Amino acid sequence: MNDLALGKLVILADGNYRHGPRWPAFMALLFGRAECFSHLGRACTIRWWKGQPYPTTIKEVAP
Repeated sequence: MNDLALGKLVILADGNYRHGPRWPAFMALLFGRAECFSHLGRACTIRWWKGQPYPTTIKEVAP
């Protein structure tokens, strides 16, 4: 995935978490498929639940 696609994925996952119901985010945390990547100096873990991404962790990466 290129840098722009990863940025869009992070924004979409954040929007799903902030503006949607909380139970899908909780189910994604427990049972979702994890995708880990590094983007703009941060390590991100996105979990997928029923085709929708939800953010799990976003941590700063040491240079």
